[in-house]
Amino acid sequence: MTLRPDKTIANIAITLNRQTDSQPRKLIDHLKTEFLTHGGIKEEMYAARKEWRRQNQ
Repeated sequence: MTLRPDKTIANIAITLNRQTDSQPRKLIDHLKTEFLTHGGIKEEMYAARKEWRRQNQ
């Protein structure tokens, strides 16, 4: 078994930490854009209710 130097282990830890941090950040940014583009659940429910009323009146 080969031991890695302390600097290498620290760099691996920093890299893993940054990758772990960037994934949720990208997801949050995507969800923000999705919400601004398509709205939230209230907008979806309102549109569905309007469509139902249009079809049933």
